Amino acid sequence: MSQRDRKIKIAVWGIGLGTVLLAFACIGYYTTPIPLAEDWNLVAPLTGNETNLLAWLWEQNNEHRLPFPRLIMLGLLHLSQGDFRVGMVFNVLTLALLSIAAILTAQKLRQKASYADAFFPLLFLNLGHWENLFWTWQIGFVFPTAIACGTMLLILWQPTLISLPFWVSFCLAAIILPLCGANGLIFTPFLAIWCGYCGWIHYQRQHLFSGILLWGSGAIAVILTLLYFAAYQKPSWIPPNPGIIPSIATTISFLGMGFGSIARSIWWLFGLTAVGLLILVYILVGRAILQLTGSERQRAIALLIFLGNLTLLALAMGWGRAALVPSVEMPMRYALLAAIFPFIAFFSWQLYGITAHRHTLLLLFTCTFLFLFPLNSLMGYRGWGSWYIEGMQAIQNDIQTGVTATELAAKHQEFLIHWWNEQQLAAAMQALQNSQIKPFDLLQK
Repeated sequence: MSQRDRKIKIAVWGIGLGTVLLAFACIGYYTTPIPLAEDWNLVAPLTGNETNLLAWLWEQNNEHRLPFPRLIMLGLLHLSQGDFRVGMVFNVLTLALLSIAAILTAQKLRQKASYADAFFPLLFLNLGHWENLFWTWQIGFVFPTAIACGTMLLILWQPTLISLPFWVSFCLAAIILPLCGANGLIFTPFLAIWCGYCGWIHYQRQHLFSGILLWGSGAIAVILTLLYFAAYQKPSWIPPNPGIIPSIATTISFLGMGFGSIARSIWWLFGLTAVGLLILVYILVGRAILQLTGSERQRAIALLIFLGNLTLLALAMGWGRAALVPSVEMPMRYALLAAIFPFIAFFSWQLYGITAHRHTLLLLFTCTFLFLFPLNSLMGYRGWGSWYIEGMQAIQNDIQTGVTATELAAKHQEFLIHWWNEQQLAAAMQALQNSQIKPFDLLQK
């Protein structure tokens, strides 16, 4: 390794490590083991008070059925003895592993390191993702996002998934993602199509076992998608869609969130920039399909299908949230879902961009996210972090002064879970108290 490559890798991995350490510092300094919002849904199974675990795993939460993330959360909580910060650690580590995998993939594709690879931790681990990083329930966002991006990384390494670890990993992803809520379900078309295509490639090469398993995994993904909508109920709190124009505006706003939470403040600027970037990526990938052959063409076709799935996600988000965004703005947690667009744009430009300007524009892309890093972090703190810190500090102070579960629930129900009543919240707090889970073990009887 040359001295220049060594300096580049030190810089890239140093930035990545810095983002991870900053996130862990925030967990240690700002967060508490107290559940928040949907976290309270985990209390009954955690404390042994859930009578039908299978029904609980499958039940809807808004538009989502989240059996796999719920299992992860419940397992982590049992390991940590009910400390709800464990999910925050999981979220940070998951996005850190995704960033590492993306850096290694980028380096493998170009056969050398680049300062531009610092893009990935800047994209996934900036504190604009405060709501996703420091809330256990957001495993339901973080995990399927990481798995979806991971499937694309597998294809970038090996388009037809010939090696055992690659096709096994892809098969598992195809089965798991439909069990991870609408965020995972939206990628089922891409996964099913590519399982079917790779299964045919394996079959032609006399790899019958892997071919059948790939076909089977794609079929299971489709079946799970159909089961997802069995007895599905549209959430009552979502108002009717207001029409095409508001839906398009919301789609553009969502795409702009790929630049981070700061995009909420100037949504049209970031949104139109993201639309232009998306169109450019379609052009690059489409041209590659027409010009390339063999595995390179297969890789480009996979990227095109994945882009189609992402476009479907953006349109679905625009249609489903168009009536809400004018009054409550685009939720900052959606920035993680939208981050998949610049993630794909980076690899598309690296593979198919104009050769003379390829590296320069990737560096410019990374510098943009480096510049936005503090702005996104500040937006994340102001938009969600400060509200969380103030609310949790008030609860901890009341617990220390000695209150009952009923008193604590009456005072903080609106902050902790506003759609429950005080009696429900008090009962959940008492269940945690009876199980000696901190800090509720300090409540007065």
